[in-house]
Amino acid sequence: MAHDVFVSYSNKDKPVADAVVARLENKGIRCWIAPRDVPPGYDWASILVNAIDNSLIFVLVLSKYSNISKQVIREVAEAVEMGIPIIPLRIEDIEPTQAMRYYIKSLHWLDAMSPPLEKHLGELTSSVQALLSVKGKPSEATVTVVEKTTQKQGSSSVMGEWRTIKFNIPNEKLWRQPADGIYISVNQPPDTIAWSEEIVEGDISISLNVASQEKDAECQVIVYGNGMGFTQGSLLFTFGKGYYKLEKHSTYHQGENWLVLTAANVDFRNHVYSVLIEIVGDKASLYLDGEKVASTFFALSEVNRRGRIGLSKTWEMLGDVTYSNIKIKSLSCGLGE
Repeated sequence: MAHDVFVSYSNKDKPVADAVVARLENKGIRCWIAPRDVPPGYDWASILVNAIDNSLIFVLVLSKYSNISKQVIREVAEAVEMGIPIIPLRIEDIEPTQAMRYYIKSLHWLDAMSPPLEKHLGELTSSVQALLSVKGKPSEATVTVVEKTTQKQGSSSVMGEWRTIKFNIPNEKLWRQPADGIYISVNQPPDTIAWSEEIVEGDISISLNVASQEKDAECQVIVYGNGMGFTQGSLLFTFGKGYYKLEKHSTYHQGENWLVLTAANVDFRNHVYSVLIEIVGDKASLYLDGEKVASTFFALSEVNRRGRIGLSKTWEMLGDVTYSNIKIKSLSCGLGE
């Protein structure tokens, strides 16, 4: 039977894993979990790999047991290799081992350490539903930005109108929101991403202002992201630290994901940059203060063309970065373009 979610866990956490499956399947989200879904007489390893590869989402029940489980780490590695979004559900106050951290360090975790578990399962279900909507699977709890707009004004009004877009702050210690429409990434080591509340798709323009008190700060905007972390199918627009960079999938690689990389003379001190990102067909462009500074073509087969917008602060970024006045304009007329 086809499934949406693969649930990875240690045998010692089976009651929690079963509760996860029960909650998701109660909402119509099909799950795969061992040993329930392993057919008798089949090779266990082959069945697991096939189940992971055919999942839309990978849920990891993270505990002191799964954290050191070689089997669980192998399952996580397979999901990463296949570009499947991973949602870690941390049920104990532990830090990932080096082996586990290698795969999940850039992901946003859902903490489920405080009772009742049911509350956290509700948050997990909402996250899964949101990701399924990005993947193109309808969800009763999510509505895309295009659908929201057409309900009120009709599809013809979606094209050509600038609208303010809002973002969710992932961690108040790493991000601040002093006022509506202003998002500040704080100079702290961990990776964090503030994701848009809405899902966008097709040809789009994104306008925003960026400022910092650090000369060598860095700005990064993710387009068509999955709302959790760096993943396959997204586009990344970065400037600062002496370069303009457009890349795909993730910022962590050895250059194989670069689409274009050019030298830049960017000094954030005492200057607010006006940034415009434009994606039309298979072409992506980055403008600063009205000047096109980077542009490239990309393979449509490698980009989602549907997802959330992310404001990123990686551990490599220096200083606070302020994102403000963020607006979006659709350049296409609705779903499926």
